[in-house]
Amino acid sequence: MTVDPGQMIWDERLITRTRALELAGHWPLYLDAGPVVLLRCGRCHQSCGAFDSLIAQTTVEEILSGVLRHLVMAHDVALSGVDNG
Repeated sequence: MTVDPGQMIWDERLITRTRALELAGHWPLYLDAGPVVLLRCGRCHQSCGAFDSLIAQTTVEEILSGVLRHLVMAHDVALSGVDNG
């Protein structure tokens, strides 16, 4: 899937579109299909997001937000690009 960062609704004061796609786009993720489809981290296998039957209505921003939240909380990835480790 190709995403045009210029078409996303995003608050650039928090994190730039380019930085969000850079972080999330290089992180290993996979889908786990069950009664609810889960987007899981390829490193720790925790959920980064859940989708029900309305998956077609899920936006790129919602997916990115879930992945970025997981990166910060579970893997101590700095959104600013500064290394926390």
